[in-house]
This record gives sequence, C-alpha cells and structure tokens, in this order.
Amino acid sequence: MEIFAGSAQYKSVLSPVVTIGNFDGVHRGHQLLLSQLKEEAEKRQAPSCVFTFEPSPRSLLSPNRVPRIAPWTQKIKLLRDFGIDQIVLERFSKPFSKHPPSWFVHEIIQKRLHAQAMVVGYDFRFGNARSGTVETIQQLAPNITLVQMKALSEADLVVSSSEIRKKVAEGKVEEAQTLLGRPYSIEGVIISGEKRGRALGFPTANLHSDYELIPESGVYAVRANIDQGEYFDGIANLGFNPTFQGQKFKIEIHLFDFSKNVYGCDMEVQFIHRIRSERRFESVETLIHQLSLDVETAKERLRIRSS
Repeated sequence: MEIFAGSAQYKSVLSPVVTIGNFDGVHRGHQLLLSQLKEEAEKRQAPSCVFTFEPSPRSLLSPNRVPRIAPWTQKIKLLRDFGIDQIVLERFSKPFSKHPPSWFVHEIIQKRLHAQAMVVGYDFRFGNARSGTVETIQQLAPNITLVQMKALSEADLVVSSSEIRKKVAEGKVEEAQTLLGRPYSIEGVIISGEKRGRALGFPTANLHSDYELIPESGVYAVRANIDQGEYFDGIANLGFNPTFQGQKFKIEIHLFDFSKNVYGCDMEVQFIHRIRSERRFESVETLIHQLSLDVETAKERLRIRSS
C-alpha cells in the first residue's frame, strides 16, 4: 500500500478510483463502501485510493469535542488490511475548510488525484460549509463516473461512526461490535500501578492509553494481546476504584493464567461484554468475592463467543 502525505505529493501512473471521507473506525458501512471501491478499481484496472483527513474535520470544526473511535494510525492499518492500494492523508485546517466545492473538484479531484471514478457514501458532502454534493461533481466534472452508496442499517439503525461512539460511551460494547464488524478495542502501554490487584489475588496490568473514546466505567470481559502476540482472555476494570477512594480514572486488565512481567509493553484490549457497573464495596472480602464472580462470568461469555 502507498501512503501519500497530502494530495500535493500524490503520484500515480494510473488514474485511480477514489473515495473521500473520514472513515473513523472503518465500520461495516465503510467496509461495504470500500468493497465497492475495490470492485470498481479492479474493473478499470486502476488503483483504489482513499482520500482522508488528519485531523478529522469534525474534531477540528465542531464546537463540542468529538472523540475519535481510533487514532489515524489504526485507521491506516485497517485500510491496509482491507487491501486498499493508496491512501492520501490530507492535512486538514480551518483555511483548507474554507475552500469552495468548485476548488475542491478542480484542484483536488481532477488536477491532483486525476480521478477517473469515485465511490462515495450516502451522506457525502464536501467543501466550505459542506455545501458540495454528488450533483456538484457531476456538474463540474461530468467525465468522472460516480457511485453513491446507500446507508447500511442494522435493526433499523444506520451504521455510523456517531452511533458507534454513543454505544461505546454507554458501555454497550456488544452493540458497538455489531456495527463495527469487530470488537471495539483500545491500545496503550502497560505502566506500573499500586499493585493492589496482586494483593487481592487478581494481578492487573495498568494501561496508559491515548485513545479518546473509552467505554463507560465498569467491569468487562476482554481479550488482550501484548506486543502484537497471542490473545489472552481476561477482565478489565475501568474507573476510579471507589472501594479504595480512588481519585484517578484507571484502566486495569487482569489476564487469566498469565504471570509475565510486561511493564513497558504495548497492549491491545478488545472489549467483548460489559459485566457490571463500577461500585463501592463495604469490605475487601466482599470485593474479592465479587471479582471471583466477575471472572467466572467473563470466562463464560468468552467461551460462548469463541464457540
């Protein structure tokens, strides 16, 4: 896969089939569009090209903070794994957002990318104030073949990045997985903690993550890998440890049948099922009993998932 740092750096012998969008999460709706993109590209013996932005327009322009489902590095990885030939990662800025749709069509789509065809989403908009539409491209560049996808729905719910953000923030990770087509996951580095879990009989890895979208506080059944190795089953506790009057939000992972020293290692955590909300226990003994029940619940949920 080729990656270009902006459309000004784009070079290609063949005119590509292009799609444009944020592709935050590369969810099932995105995947359907990308499959169509690849099909169109193969039919024309042309590269499949994804034109996307960093940072995302919404995160830069929205008055309210919109957390990303995943950082741009994971987006690139997911697009690569999907088999996309080219990615153009355009630096997005407020001055860039002021360009009218006509400039975008002539300068980006025609002059820089030399697109021969485009595949776009059902809600595709571009240019200043999102005023450009499919009709705009058809009028300004009638030689470009355009395919516009219909919305993908799941149980009468349109599959969208905003809906996935909502599900994850509410802790509804199983519903988020249905929309994503894979478990919601975060990545980070394992750091030293207070080692309280070890004293309780449930040693944990404390995860420091820069991911913006973290599931709601609570206990989850998870699968995790370390330094991109094999996956281990476990439970995760997200929250403030109210039993111990904790003041700082923590992400603590207890892996079953695992005892290696992994401080400083990278970890990916997949959230499979939310077991319960976080709560304060009256005694350490009560907490230990509940953790034992959580482990059994997690093992059962993970067994069902893998069967």
